Amino acid sequence: FGRRHQPVQSQQQRHEFDERIDGIVYGAAIGLGYATMSNLRLALGTSGLSLEAAGFESAISCLAQASSGGLCGYFAAKAKFDGKAGLFLGLGIGLAALLNGAEGSLLSLAARQSMAYLPWRPLLVAGLFALACFGGLFALAWTENGRAIASSAKGGRA
Repeated sequence: FGRRHQPVQSQQQRHEFDERIDGIVYGAAIGLGYATMSNLRLALGTSGLSLEAAGFESAISCLAQASSGGLCGYFAAKAKFDGKAGLFLGLGIGLAALLNGAEGSLLSLAARQSMAYLPWRPLLVAGLFALACFGGLFALAWTENGRAIASSAKGGRA
C-alpha cells in the first residue's frame, strides 16, 4: 500500500509544490494513475469480465484511489509546510490505509444489501465517500492556507 503513495513524497521536492492544495491534487493524480494500472491489469487478466461490471469496478476503484491518494497528498503538504515529515507522512499513509479499509467494507455492505446485485449501490457509496473525503480535505487545506497567509502578513513563518 505504501509503495503506491511513495510518489507523493517525491513530489514535495518540486518547485511547483508551493501551496498546500497542491498536495491533494498531486496525491489524487497519483491515486488515479494507480487505479488506471490496476483496472487495466484487471481487464486484461480476466477473460469473462462483462463491460457493465468492468465500468462500475473501474469507477469505484478510481474514486477510492483518488480519495486515499488525496489524503496522502494532504499530509505530504502538511509535512512540507509544517515540518515533522516522519510524523505526518506516516500518519497520512496510515489514515489512507484505514480509509481504504473503511471504504471497502462500506462497498461490500452496499453490494450485498439485497439478494439481487445492484451495481449502482457501491458506485453511489463510493461517490459519496469520495465527495466527503475531498470536501473535508479541501476545507482543511483552505483553512490552513488562510492561517498561513495571515501568519505571513504578520511577519511570521508561512
